[in-house]
Amino acid sequence: MSATPEQLKRIRLIVTDVDGVLTDGKINLTEDGVEIKSFCAKDSPPLRLALMNGLKVAFVTGRRSNAVEKRVAQYGIKAHYKSELKETGFMNFIEKEYGLVKTEIAYIGDDLNDLAGMKQVGIAFCPADAAAEVKDIAAIHTSAKGGEGVLAEVIRMVMEAQGTWKSAVEKFEQEQYAKPN
Repeated sequence: MSATPEQLKRIRLIVTDVDGVLTDGKINLTEDGVEIKSFCAKDSPPLRLALMNGLKVAFVTGRRSNAVEKRVAQYGIKAHYKSELKETGFMNFIEKEYGLVKTEIAYIGDDLNDLAGMKQVGIAFCPADAAAEVKDIAAIHTSAKGGEGVLAEVIRMVMEAQGTWKSAVEKFEQEQYAKPN
């Protein structure tokens, strides 16, 4: 499967699973039972670029954790929990929450628990190491494995199709090394 440039141009929201997409899928617990997640730093600059250019991003996960809450707070985005989405239905909730239609939404998933959401959006993406069933329905497979910059790769694809990537990178670069006034 693949997605057309026209489909990528329509994307206004990227919904991404957390475990196995933004992380390597491992769940590390301390002796005290505190969950530790390792997020890929490569996702951060493209995530900032996306948000600065009006592309929305939301995390969806089945597991509540302080690490996810802190990560979304860093960017001013939202985390949605699958248990809460069951009552209203994934697409009903996402479409209403963000004022979008199916063709404007992309979903990045890696495992069986992502199948339902991936089937309800305009474009489904998956990491290189996703479950076989997920790969079967994903329009685009990233070259990155889970926890190795999957979100960065998807954002770049979408923004390149929309013609915003190059100018966003140039602006980002200028801001990073601008002299203070």
